[in-house]
Amino acid sequence: MPQKPIPDPEDPNSLAIIDGALCRMNRKGRAVTRHEPIGSAVVQFLATSEGRLVVREHAFGFLQGFSNLYCLDSALRLIWFAELPSETDLYAGAVTEEAGVFVCISVAGVACRLDPGTGKILSSAPVARSMAIVEAQSSD
Repeated sequence: MPQKPIPDPEDPNSLAIIDGALCRMNRKGRAVTRHEPIGSAVVQFLATSEGRLVVREHAFGFLQGFSNLYCLDSALRLIWFAELPSETDLYAGAVTEEAGVFVCISVAGVACRLDPGTGKILSSAPVARSMAIVEAQSSD
């Protein structure tokens, strides 16, 4: 009977947000790879079926002109920044995947549907301001 290989305890197999950075953790609970935040602090990540990670950083204090929503490959390298709804708006709600696209509500209350391959806005629509505030507060 063939022996089963012993799992490598250093094998990075899970993700966590630690001190505002996205970390790939090994089985011992040690961060073996870190993706430092681009502008503020990572508050959410969404793993896709293709092995990519959609990352949202906190909108407060984020660099003006940059998107706080972006996509990383499995090695935590940048693939794309999401297109912003406007030059001064950022993403505040939880990112979800619906019918093959990413959906996120902006600080200004715009629900954006994003292309998963490019981060470009496919469509957008204003939502009730109270709904945008509830979404933003519940995701952080």
